Amino acid sequence: MNTLLGIRIANLRKQKGISAKELAEGIISISYLSNIEKGKKYRVLRPFYFYQSV
Repeated sequence: MNTLLGIRIANLRKQKGISAKELAEGIISISYLSNIEKGKKYRVLRPFYFYQSV
């Protein structure tokens, strides 16, 4: 499930034209976001739900 969630985050980010740096800024590190997108890490992702509505 974590991998699917990470893939979904990566796909949404790319569809919206948002860089990993922009998405992670002020929330988590870029490397942590990368690990989430690869399914290697999991964290409460509530801050990212904002980008689904943009």
